This record gives sequence, structure tokens and C-alpha cells, in this order.
Amino acid sequence: MDHPWKGAIKDIADWIMDEAIEPNLKFGHIAGPPASGKSAKVPLMISEVLLQHESNIKVIHVVPAFKKATAIAQRDQADPDFGAEFALALVTYTTFSTSVFAHPNGLTRLMTLSWEGLHEASHVLFSLWREPRHFILPEVDRGQSNTISIAADEDPVAFTVARVDQETGGKHAVLSFHRPHPEIEGWEVQECRRGCSPIGEIRPPLVDKYMLYIEDLSTAPNRLSGFDSVHIVTNENLLGEEFGDTVKQVTRSTLPTSMSQRQQQIGLAHRTDSLPANVFVYTKPGFLECPLPPRPMAILNGQAGGFLAALTDLPQWPRSILTLPMVLKRQFSADRVMNGVTGRMVDQELVEFNDSALGVDIKLPELARRAFHDILPLVRWDARVAFFLAQPSTTRFISLAKAWTSAMLTHGVHAFKVDLEELNDSTYAVMCSVAKEGIFGLFSNYGQAFKALGLIKNAKQMIGAAKMISYADGSFTVDADVGQEVETKCADLLDALTTTLGSIPPGHHVGTMTSDVFDEICCHLAKAFQFQVAIVEFPEGQLPKMKDLASQQPLDYTLEVHSSVTWDMVRYLDSGWVAGIYTKLDRSEDGTLTILDWNWIPRRVWSRLRAEFDQRYHDGSQNDP
Repeated sequence: MDHPWKGAIKDIADWIMDEAIEPNLKFGHIAGPPASGKSAKVPLMISEVLLQHESNIKVIHVVPAFKKATAIAQRDQADPDFGAEFALALVTYTTFSTSVFAHPNGLTRLMTLSWEGLHEASHVLFSLWREPRHFILPEVDRGQSNTISIAADEDPVAFTVARVDQETGGKHAVLSFHRPHPEIEGWEVQECRRGCSPIGEIRPPLVDKYMLYIEDLSTAPNRLSGFDSVHIVTNENLLGEEFGDTVKQVTRSTLPTSMSQRQQQIGLAHRTDSLPANVFVYTKPGFLECPLPPRPMAILNGQAGGFLAALTDLPQWPRSILTLPMVLKRQFSADRVMNGVTGRMVDQELVEFNDSALGVDIKLPELARRAFHDILPLVRWDARVAFFLAQPSTTRFISLAKAWTSAMLTHGVHAFKVDLEELNDSTYAVMCSVAKEGIFGLFSNYGQAFKALGLIKNAKQMIGAAKMISYADGSFTVDADVGQEVETKCADLLDALTTTLGSIPPGHHVGTMTSDVFDEICCHLAKAFQFQVAIVEFPEGQLPKMKDLASQQPLDYTLEVHSSVTWDMVRYLDSGWVAGIYTKLDRSEDGTLTILDWNWIPRRVWSRLRAEFDQRYHDGSQNDP
């Protein structure tokens, strides 16, 4: 039987080979069913048709080397979130294609592939040269899953659990975009938080009923295999990032989802080998009704700095490399974000203005510059983390400690949890004792990243016991999976540094954490996160009070932040108020700002940097207590 895509693939191949109209340069987009294997199948099927016509046109599937495995896993498609990696690939290959087309014998066809239509930004970009052609792959007959409508006032997780609990025997999985209670009797409940790496395949655990809470669509599992039934609990609102005017930086908050995000949730029904009759999708009334907000673009939010900084690595490219930033400013009102982010990177002295086409360049020594660009894609295009690690260090041990810290800042904000009811002076002492095993030693009690590194090091010795390692009668638990992810990321970062520093062993035996070493690390942290500084004051008889230094906005903080720092000690050492940096900021519906991490910057370091910072602030709002 012919493949259902055969006709569409033939049309695509004919369009590629046709030189009568627009012979040199063409742009196109292929939209096909989600989770249908198109990422691997479509390039191969096009190549086969071209060979049948004895065409010498080559099909090149553009995949970064470190993402080849994910391409095979069907993840290498046009990014619906428009992240920095996709945006850079899009703009570089568009520029390359338009350069080749200027050659009399040049012939280029550039196409994107996705489960949805061509992104508006891509359409505008392509249309500057040629109107793109759209192709649609027909749906593959995979059977129809079941859609269950839940009343608007119904708890969707409780509703789903009640349905599954009625089943007798078998293995059952629930993918929930609503946060469940962490302990549901008879269920294994896990979380996949924002910032985690995407999950590959999930197979049934020992228990019959398994639930995975998915905080972010990008971390959704690629495949569920071996379950007798699969249940997908959708959500009209998901955690997302947006550039906030109040604090003039990216904040995380619960945002209404776009049509694209809602269809993507439903599309998870195709990522299972369960019979379609045993796959259930739970939605509230009107889930797919318009109007809905547009899908946020990552390069205009959390990855804006990384995207703009990455463009500085392309100084010899034609000016058309800057077409996408211009499109974003004109068509998507991105001036406020892009100009604001650029201005802050200049104030940080990460970049400096120059007469290049981009207008700025990285302000780092050559080896540090190379390290910065190598690190950037490994830290989710967070220019702050890349800047922190790339700053030249005086010893290899400091570079090692910074690599561990960078990995923790990237992946480990949820490395451990604290139970308020169980935490007391005795159990807190246990936490401090365990944390001292990490690379920061006695300094581990001065910040969340410092403490978490010690906790995951200890938990690694007990990974075989459970995913969540419990200490001190449950007063705190360490996520072993997060610890493993941090360790893997640290190894990747150390590999990236080998070109500038030579090989650095990942162990702790190459040096000792002293006051001078700690100060240098904190100095680099403060420079990289100088716009995420939280000042802490200590009102008599009250908990510590925090405020954001740049905006003077009050800040709340998590229990994990509170338990990460020996506040009496840092208050004593700094003789009063203290300063620290944070990396993650949440905004609630009522506008409350909550930081998810905090790491102390000693006054002796802060005082040296403060005068230097003051000269670069334009708004005059940054005042110590």
C-alpha cells in the first residue's frame, strides 16, 4: 500500500526540481501530523524521489551535532517556541541561501518542517526574498483517541485519578499539565519541571498507576511504551516566561496558552503505543475555541540575551544576518525587549558598542570570548550564566567550581525540597553537615547553589535507593535525577572549556575552597547577575526581608531559599544588611515577586564592585539600604 504522504512528497520534489519559476532560490514549509516520524522520514522520502528523477540536487537535513539523537527521536523540527537555537539556524541558513542564489549557477531551496503551519516570523523573513510555498502532509490513520470534557469547576486531576482507579489490573499512565498532590495513594507521582532536559521514553514502573506532572511543554516525554491506557490532562494555563516592565527582566508566571500550545498538549496522544481506544484526552469546555493569545517567542523573553550575544560570533557574515532582529523589531514590537537587554549587557561589560552591523561585540579577551560562545548553547542560551563561567579565573580549581555552579544554576533550582513541619534546628544542622561534602565545603551554607551542590554529591551515593533521597526524618529531600543532570551538565561545560583551559577533572581534588577562592567566584557571579541582586534586611523579631536592588520592588522567597543560608552568620559577617544574586523570578497572579534561589555576595566583594557598577547604571535607582 502506498504511503499516505506519497502524493505530497511528489509535489514537494517537483517544486524543488522546477527551475522554470524562481530557479535559484525558493523557500517552503512542510506541516505534518504530530509524532508521526516525519523528521526522519520526510528528508529520506524526498531524496528517494529526486534519485528516481536522476536529479543531482542534494537534501541536507540541518541538525546540530549534539542534537542528532533528538532528531532521530522526532524532536528536530521547527521550534514552536522560537528559541535561540532555532532562530540562529533559521537566520544563518536563510543568509547562506540568499548568498548562494546570487551565484549564477547557485540553486537553493530552504524548507522548515513542523507539526503546525509556518511561524509568522519565519514567513515574514522568507517573504523578504520569496513568498514561501506551503505543503501539508495528510494525517496518517492511527485511530482516534477519546476526548473527555470536564466541567469548568471540576478538579481535572482528581477526576482523572477517580476514573483510572476504577480500572482493574493493567498499567496506566497519566500525563498531567495540572500540578497533582505529590502523594496519591496507590500512585507513583513524578514531576518534570521547567529547565529539565526532555524525557525520552517512559515505560511502566513497578506500580500499576503512574502520573507525570509536566510543567513545560518542551520537557514532555517523547514516547510512552507498554501502558494499557494513557490519560492526558490538559491545561488552559501553563508556566511561561515574559519580559516584565516592573522589574525590567524576565519573570516566570502562569500564562494563558496559545492555540499552538493547546494543540501540542492534545498531540501527546500520538506519542504512545497504546491502542487509540485506550488513550484519553481531558479538556475543559471551549479548550480549542478562539480567540487565544499568540505563542510567546523565547528569543523575546528568556533567551533574548543569548540570541543577541550569539550574533556577535558572526562578524564576517553579510548584513542580511541581521534581518531577523529587524523583523522582530518591526513586526513584533520587540524594540523594548531587545534594546533593554542590549543596554544591560553593555552595562555588565559583557558587550560593548562598536561600528559593526550589529552595533555591539563581546567585550572579553579572545580565549574567554571563545569560551563564552562555546558555553552559551549548553546553558540554555542564558547569557548571564555563560558570562559567569567564561570570565577568566586565576586557577583551574576556580574554573571547576564555577562549572559546577553554572550547571546548578541551569538545571538545579529544584534540586532539593524542604518540609516546613519537619525542619528545626536539629534537622537544619543535618542539612548543613551534609552540604559541606560539596565543592564549596564550609561555604556551602551561604547560598542555594552552593548548598545544593553538597546535597546532590551526598545523594549520589544513595541513588539506587530511590529517586527522592530523604534526610532527617523527611525534613528535606534531594532529587537524585536533578543531581545526575547537574553532574552531566558540568561534564559538558568542562569539555567546552578544554579549548581555553585544557582538561579539568570533574572531581574536587584539584584545590580547596578558601575565602579568596570564594570571593573570586562571587565577584564573577555579581558581574554576571548584577541586575538580579536582592538586598536582605533583618527587621527585629521578623524573618529576613528582601528587595530587588534595581527596581526596589519587594521580593518574597521560597522555603528552600530560606533554609539555604545561615542568615545569622552572613548578617554577622556583613554587619547588617546583606546582598546576594538570584537567577529565577516568579510572578504570581496578584503581582507578588518570588525568587527561587539566592546566593550571598560578601560585603567585601560587593563594596569593591559597587562603585564600578554605579558608573554604569542609567536610571539611578540602584541604592543600597
